[in-house]
Amino acid sequence: MARKDTDPPPDASLYDTAPAEEELWFLPPPPSADSGPAAPPWPTATPRRPGTGTRDWERAEAGLGRELADAAAALARLDQALAEQGARRQAAVQRLAASEIAALSWAEGHRLAPERIALHAMARLSAADADHRALSRADWARRRLLGGQDPLDAEAFLGRAGGGALPGLGMQEIARADLHPISRAAMAFHLWRGLGPGGAEAMLEPAILAARIGARGLRFLPFLPLALAGLAGLDAHGTPRERLRGFLGAARRACQAGLMQVVRLRDWEARARHAIAPLSGRTPPALVEALAAVPVLSAVQAERLTGASRAAVSRNLALLADMGLVREVTGQSRYRFWSAAL
Repeated sequence: MARKDTDPPPDASLYDTAPAEEELWFLPPPPSADSGPAAPPWPTATPRRPGTGTRDWERAEAGLGRELADAAAALARLDQALAEQGARRQAAVQRLAASEIAALSWAEGHRLAPERIALHAMARLSAADADHRALSRADWARRRLLGGQDPLDAEAFLGRAGGGALPGLGMQEIARADLHPISRAAMAFHLWRGLGPGGAEAMLEPAILAARIGARGLRFLPFLPLALAGLAGLDAHGTPRERLRGFLGAARRACQAGLMQVVRLRDWEARARHAIAPLSGRTPPALVEALAAVPVLSAVQAERLTGASRAAVSRNLALLADMGLVREVTGQSRYRFWSAAL
């Protein structure tokens, strides 16, 4: 999996012209999202369809109070679960982001596993041209899910060229709407879906934009999960009420699935510590702690985090794999990476 001289720069994403940051997967992204002129221009404005204005969405929200309360409560529970993670919080957020992007990538025809997205973000390993483009696009989405510009400034957030006042997109109208952040996210998602690019690239951008808008006011989760439980309802058609109902249901189910993922990480660590209790030495518990702190772990990184020798790390990783606690994610005999088997 060594990179060739003729390969594209491994850290370049679909929308980046300058080299992207070299952060490790488990470190937060830089405070500002990168930008560049390589992205396609904004879509041409089209006449607004009847029943798609701000007041229509405000009326839709007023009639879906129960559904909105359920989605908001599920999101609040997930944010609270992350608050209780302490030192594991960043790892849990990174895992959620990788899973969310993996689910959205399936909607665009790319079967990317969360571990592969995490591996690309951490190691920038080269891949076939089609896979490299999909992984670069996924990494672009990961960085914007986890930080960057204000999503209501869509031009800066998405790194799209041109636009000025963003004719036809209506982001200022969305910002002024008297809506809950989740409802505002739904309006942004459907407005961008209606005016944005079609085909294979019609899901990821509006979903990432909506996910960040819907997370406003949260303490620890920087995005609203939308696809962790599948895409059913997310892209509902019809009136604003019908589309908002589908969006709220998708968000509620995704937040519930995200909560289950956080609980699985917590339970895995408890199970792993119980399983290794009879083992001697400090390397097994140190490896469990390291594997709980990052989505994927290399032998070199394990040496640094545990302070153990390469031989001790390799021996204990093999032992944890035999116990069903970890799995190797590359399928290779060299340059291997491991992940907790949640």
